[in-house]
Amino acid sequence: MANAPQWLLSRVLGRHRLSLKLAGFFLLVSLPTLIVVESALLMLEFQQFTADVGKGRLRAATAAEARRLATQLTAAADPAQLQQELAAWLDGLALPGATAVVDSAVLQELSDQPFAAALRLADGRVIRAPMIPGGWQIAAEPLALPGPSAVIESARQQSPVWMRRYAAPVAPKAEPPALLVLELRLPLPWHRVVLSTSKEWPVLVGFLLVFSLVTLWFFGRSVTVRLHRIAAAADAWRGGNFAVVIGDRSADELGVLSAALDQMAGELKQLVHARSQLATLNERQRLARDLHDTVKQKAFALSLQLAAMRSSVTGASSRASLAQCEQLAADIQHELVAILDELQSADSDASAWGQVIEQRLRDWARLGDLTVDWQLPAAEQVDPRHRDTLIRLGDEAMSNIYRHSGATQVQVELTRQGDCLHLRVRDNGRGMALPTGGGQGLCNMRVRAAALPGGTLTINGADGVEINLHWAQSPAVATAAGP
Repeated sequence: MANAPQWLLSRVLGRHRLSLKLAGFFLLVSLPTLIVVESALLMLEFQQFTADVGKGRLRAATAAEARRLATQLTAAADPAQLQQELAAWLDGLALPGATAVVDSAVLQELSDQPFAAALRLADGRVIRAPMIPGGWQIAAEPLALPGPSAVIESARQQSPVWMRRYAAPVAPKAEPPALLVLELRLPLPWHRVVLSTSKEWPVLVGFLLVFSLVTLWFFGRSVTVRLHRIAAAADAWRGGNFAVVIGDRSADELGVLSAALDQMAGELKQLVHARSQLATLNERQRLARDLHDTVKQKAFALSLQLAAMRSSVTGASSRASLAQCEQLAADIQHELVAILDELQSADSDASAWGQVIEQRLRDWARLGDLTVDWQLPAAEQVDPRHRDTLIRLGDEAMSNIYRHSGATQVQVELTRQGDCLHLRVRDNGRGMALPTGGGQGLCNMRVRAAALPGGTLTINGADGVEINLHWAQSPAVATAAGP
């Protein structure tokens, strides 16, 4: 628990690090900007103030006050009252609205007490000097004696202070003569802004504080929270959960980026699903090939060997046992074919199904020493629901040819005739006399043909054997296949 405050602080800083960086950036930019703006405004005001001073307004004000003081000195005024009046005169020069002599706003901005005044003799001795809090005393130094009605103005600038001094005669005929001295001291604007304490600095600090809080709130709500949602969605996607979406519908740049990322996640989901299906399909096809090339071929060879032994077996018991073996081999073949069909049914590509038919015909040609020619232009138009039936019927036809016809050549055609499909199997064997009821193989073929929509099966055994199967094409497959 001792590290709880540190953990909480690191967590808060981690979640709002971007907001803090952006707020700090704006503070670093705004603070120099405010200083530059403050300095520029103060420089303009100071230039206007010096222009007013140059017009002689302070000189005239000093001369007028000197004449008023001369009247009081002639009347032998109270020294304390005289000192109070000098202090009031200085306040009138510095306070806003008290006098229109100069721009007092600049004076208040640059200095708390810009003026000092004194009644002095020409040799520098002070007669009266008001004591003002925060003020200063004019240096005691000999002054040049002006004319009876003249005002001496002197200017000095000792960086970083700008100074003006005015001296007006109060009692020019006295010995030694008395003078009213007014001195103005102001720091230069740049020095006041950078090194001194301006009256506007508390306002600036308050503004910066409010600006920082508003910036943190704005970026925390409009940027950081939305970026956290993007990061959370990205973590979910990295774990394979593409169902998570950002869901930011804003029209700004982050909203557009979020929409693009959501679209990308959907496409990645489809891609991952497709790759998974492809991997499953490849594995099923590999298993189907292995079963076809090994177990199925051996089972088929076994059934052929059992069929060849039928003529050499005598005795009812032996024939019954052989029949059971043949039935068992047929069952094995049937189950293998069903398994292969199930494995290969995952591939909905009609061209791949056509390749399956061709491979079966090659197997029959190799095992039965037959020359098989095939034309299968309509293989891609067979409804996937009917493919298993068609394969079973074709296997039965090829099995009958191999076992009974003595043929050496077989022709297989699968074509489209209007809205129907036609399968034709013909051999060059000795033909066959068709019994009234037909054998078991022929019965199975008729049953399978009847299972097809509109299926009809005809068999001609006069010159070789020709089997013709017609059935209706499914509407959806016919539409996809075109005319």
